[in-house]
Amino acid sequence: MLITPVVISVIFLGLCACSGGSEETMPTDSELSPETGSETGTGGADGTDGADAPAAPIPKLPITSQSTSAIGSYNASTGRLTVASGETTVVLDSFATANIGALAAVRDAGGIHNAYIGNGSGTRVIVYSGGLAGNVVQNAVAVRTAASDLLPSSGSATFAGVYAGFTSTRRINGDAQLSVDFGAGVVEGSITNRLFRFRPDNVFDGSNDLTNIRLEEASITSSGTFSGTAANGQIVNGQEVWNPASGSYDGVFGGDNTSEVAGTVTLLHRSASGSSIQEVGGFLATR
Repeated sequence: MLITPVVISVIFLGLCACSGGSEETMPTDSELSPETGSETGTGGADGTDGADAPAAPIPKLPITSQSTSAIGSYNASTGRLTVASGETTVVLDSFATANIGALAAVRDAGGIHNAYIGNGSGTRVIVYSGGLAGNVVQNAVAVRTAASDLLPSSGSATFAGVYAGFTSTRRINGDAQLSVDFGAGVVEGSITNRLFRFRPDNVFDGSNDLTNIRLEEASITSSGTFSGTAANGQIVNGQEVWNPASGSYDGVFGGDNTSEVAGTVTLLHRSASGSSIQEVGGFLATR
């Protein structure tokens, strides 16, 4: 009969020991998730706020600040070029007979104003020559028309395409080739197979041969543009001796994966007798 009191005393002492010290705080109803009854919190399993962070935008080369409006207003859907000539406005429409590869020819009804237009997936080049003999205005511009991938930081590529241009009395057709070293950040090339055609029409002029234009090595900027020296491109005929031409070229890379390049060339041809002829052209090439 003495066992019972002893057991009761032990249990009582155990209860007293458990109740000593600080009291444990239990979560209140407001700290419980109403859906699961678990404790609430803002952190995800990985320590984040639980929401997917937006992906960082992929850097792109922007549309160039320069535009073809320096020459005129171009409607890509119709292929029409409208230029201001003095106080009048001149409309140039398709002249498909003179097309060369990706460069489409346009001219006005009288054949006084002529142009070549090349539209790539992310670049455009326009070459214009208009006016009467003695008062001919010539201009060319190449631009990036859409945000394009950044240039590769290594490797090399070869771009091939076509070239078209004008003097005050002739059209000029040819092939364009550019070699690019992306690792070194340089470009060089040439304009080959050049030939004269009469303007305003497109009849071949076989009496004046043209040598190749050399596009000297030039540095490529971080914005995907370049400019350098153009040389040679001599006119060869039996009537007058022409010196090798001198001038400049420039261009811009564009398209997905840097798939294309558009550019312009300006040359001055000088004869031994002192005569001079200006040539203005443009190229569009892909790899």
